[in-house]
Amino acid sequence: MKKSLAILIGMMLFCCSYAYSASQLRTGTYALYGTNPDSTSHYQGEVTISPQGSNYHLVWTIGRSQAQTGVGILSGNILSVAYADNSGRDFGAVSFEIAADGHLEGRWSSMNGTTCGHESLTWKRN
Repeated sequence: MKKSLAILIGMMLFCCSYAYSASQLRTGTYALYGTNPDSTSHYQGEVTISPQGSNYHLVWTIGRSQAQTGVGILSGNILSVAYADNSGRDFGAVSFEIAADGHLEGRWSSMNGTTCGHESLTWKRN
């Protein structure tokens, strides 16, 4: 009986922590820190996430001249996003995992990429 109760409590905690992580996607502005696939060049900026029906609309502002937009689909604690550069020359995908504290850790690749870059998003404000 004690073993069954311990298993049940463990399963409940796992499910609650999973639901907690999934509900941590905040809309608003995030500070962006990224690493390009070559792992030697870095970039910074902001990402704004806003609801778009049951999906999410993302806008990246990188440095002073680069902007991207995307559409995201949330499944559990994973936000999958297709993006396009506003110049029309680059597009690809990024997959963000929502951490328990609400920050997002992502891997991305452009359409013709052969390796992934990394992005970390930290929530700033609504």
